[in-house]
Amino acid sequence: MADIRTKLKKLIQEKPKPDGTAYSLDEIAAYAHVSSSTIRHLLSFAPSNPTMDTIAALASFFGVSPGYFFEVDADNDSEGEPEVTKLYLRGGQDLSPRDKRILEEIVKLAEQLASKQGKSSDQARS
Repeated sequence: MADIRTKLKKLIQEKPKPDGTAYSLDEIAAYAHVSSSTIRHLLSFAPSNPTMDTIAALASFFGVSPGYFFEVDADNDSEGEPEVTKLYLRGGQDLSPRDKRILEEIVKLAEQLASKQGKSSDQARS
């Protein structure tokens, strides 16, 4: 599974400004209402555990669902514990109602993806 860092780098490359140039990290931070140090941390090699607000803000800025950051790449099965599980275990009980809705959306996307991958595997075996 691509991690949040990889997904964020991909969005920065694939979602340029209207003039075709890439957004700077400071521009992304300003538009998404997230600190530039948070974005730099997410792009570093350090393990990151962003808040749901950060994920929601970045997703909104780039025009993707929050679940995008947790989707499993079709070419690459996940190893170990999925990011969404780590996020839930981080404190799912203490989330605000808004964050719980976002987390529920992420879980639904993960379940849909797992279901699709299971069907693909079954069809390949037939």
